[in-house]
Amino acid sequence: MNTLSKMEVRVLLKLNGENTISELASELGLSIYRTSILVEFLKRKGLVRTEKIGRYKIVSLSEAKPAEILKRLASKFGHMPLDEILSGRNLALLAVLMDIPLSAHELCIKSNLSRSTFYYVINKLSNYGIIGEKDRKYFLVERYRLFHEFAKEFYGLQNSIKAREFSKDSALVWSGVEEFILSTGEYKGKDVENFHLTGLERFSDFGVDIIGTGRHQGEDNIPIPPAGREGETA
Repeated sequence: MNTLSKMEVRVLLKLNGENTISELASELGLSIYRTSILVEFLKRKGLVRTEKIGRYKIVSLSEAKPAEILKRLASKFGHMPLDEILSGRNLALLAVLMDIPLSAHELCIKSNLSRSTFYYVINKLSNYGIIGEKDRKYFLVERYRLFHEFAKEFYGLQNSIKAREFSKDSALVWSGVEEFILSTGEYKGKDVENFHLTGLERFSDFGVDIIGTGRHQGEDNIPIPPAGREGETA
């Protein structure tokens, strides 16, 4: 699952303006090699940017929305263990939790978490007072809405990066936790990485109406929409 590690979150929280790799390594108590790897991972995820000035590599937060929200989180909830809260499977659940109570089944489907992992994460986040429970349904405590916004924007950014890798002219139509539907004029066939064929009945689940140009030749003359894919629409 595409997420953030505790050390990656710590790197993000340590960035204050522009920092060199050696400065970050010193503050984190890590080797320059290990810090460089973490920075590269974060760069691929679109959360930091780097610039070479002389023999120094300068690191700063990117202008992506998740990076901007993280600054606000650090300012408002800096007293909390953000590296624990914003890492691992926690992010998947935070991305789908809302102020409207949802059942465990609904949240498992939306977050792509197994039932056992879901309850592990629920218990963990409940200890920080982030999650409330009512009638065996779970909701995000309003005060912590910023955590949801960060997680949702994080997955949106990751999906956008994947979509661009698939096709430069692609545009996201719907985005979830490691699931997305994109619109593109380029079709590469059925076997492209982990893209899956999507039944047309699924599109309505995402608020996407499909209108086809073809026509069924039967007696009702019903329009037949073109075939679609998860990760791609015609």
